[in-house]
Amino acid sequence: QVYQPTADDIWLPYHYAQVLHQLNQNAQADTIMQRMANTPPASAERAYAYALYLSGSQREAQALTHLHTLPEAQWNDDIRKLAQRLTMERTLAHAQTLYDTGNEAGAVAYLQQQPADTRISLMLADWALQRGNSAQALTLYRKILAQDTQNEDAQLGEVEALISAEERDEARQRLHALKIADDSSLNTQRRIANAWYAVGNVSLANQTLQTAKSRAQKAPPSQIKAWIYRDAARLETQQGQ
Repeated sequence: QVYQPTADDIWLPYHYAQVLHQLNQNAQADTIMQRMANTPPASAERAYAYALYLSGSQREAQALTHLHTLPEAQWNDDIRKLAQRLTMERTLAHAQTLYDTGNEAGAVAYLQQQPADTRISLMLADWALQRGNSAQALTLYRKILAQDTQNEDAQLGEVEALISAEERDEARQRLHALKIADDSSLNTQRRIANAWYAVGNVSLANQTLQTAKSRAQKAPPSQIKAWIYRDAARLETQQGQ
């Protein structure tokens, strides 16, 4: 039986479209959501649901454009939060494009013109670390941690910056104090393993990498997965396994 949403339906089409996406019936999912979005009367909830759908299928620019078809005076808190997130993602993506094309100075200047945000500070800290400026990276990571002591990216970035600065004893102390969630990303686990290796704890490095490797076996192919297998193989070779 074909699903026929009524004019009042907003979230039923949304959830049905999610199911269709899982079945790779993307065109049908788009048709259902477009019909929902274009059904009068226009409302904040209808605009939010369609923008959320678009952003969930890697169409962030379209999602932001759609939100702005509704006068901002009619926006609710959900729309404002989604618009802020999408705007930030667009900002970070533009900065990363500048950086990746070799225009680091332009990327840094662009980010420094933006309103203060933790994700911007993290990106600037990561770039500082990549170019070997561990002192600047440490300053930025610690500024983030002063405002958000549980920020995992800043915690791990601080450890990596300390290692880069040859401050291995302090890095080791920070590693022991790390409070990383058990379900942290594969790349986070890989970085932790490499940090343990850098401070001389090969046993914990191997243990962490093996855990990440086991999880990676169930994950789809990705660059991170390839890095985990590479790092694990390198460590196993060094240990003569």
